[in-house]
Amino acid sequence: MNHGKGVDRKVLRRMKYISDQKGIMNRYLAEDDNWELHLERTRNFIIGCLEKNIPESIAVLGSGWLLDIPFEYLVARIKTIYLVDIFHPPQIINKAENFPNVHLVQADVTGGAIEGAYNLVRNYKKSGKGSLLDIACQATMGGEMAGFVVSLNLLNQLDILLVDYVSRFIEIPREEKETFRKRIQQQHLELLPAGRSCLISDVEERVLNRNKKEVTTKRLTYTELPSGSKQEEWTWTFDTRGEYNKGHQTEMLVRAIRV
Repeated sequence: MNHGKGVDRKVLRRMKYISDQKGIMNRYLAEDDNWELHLERTRNFIIGCLEKNIPESIAVLGSGWLLDIPFEYLVARIKTIYLVDIFHPPQIINKAENFPNVHLVQADVTGGAIEGAYNLVRNYKKSGKGSLLDIACQATMGGEMAGFVVSLNLLNQLDILLVDYVSRFIEIPREEKETFRKRIQQQHLELLPAGRSCLISDVEERVLNRNKKEVTTKRLTYTELPSGSKQEEWTWTFDTRGEYNKGHQTEMLVRAIRV
């Protein structure tokens, strides 16, 4: 496995990165049919961005369980594939070993925000002082350069576990949270090379009652997204079992952009 700037596994466990990743697979197994349209549209959008000009190399940021990646398409056509994530499940490590053109990169693509949040809480427990905005970070590809970059259902996830973790220990003003979220997301967008990348992200969370009537909505992106040369939107039926938002169904509005 190739390594970028990794994070200690103990930190990832305490900040719930590993359990969150397992939770994604558990929800997929429970919602298999309901997720398939979203996964298929994601894979097809990536293929559509590539088919006219196949790059020699590609980096997929937020590769996870490979559910939404057109994996067979990529390994058959692209010389070098970098799968970048904060932690690769053992099943994916085993799978990647069968493909010499696939390289796993374990990295914090925020460029230090995970360790920054962890250390912020640790110092706060000693001093009683600290702010989300004290966290220093600079978005990174994980140390790999590629001819094409895919940001895969990652943009709105970059800040969630960070803010959730710090909020367990420190009372954070809403304005401070929003400023931090915007900074993390904006840095990520600036990382994507114009003309040779695509962005796929949830942009809105919709909570529905038992009659499938919308109860609340919540924005998930805090910075302006690029218009790009191609855009698509669709609804992801995320949770029908009432587990993510207790007793309610949850949908995500997804936007895909060829940057």
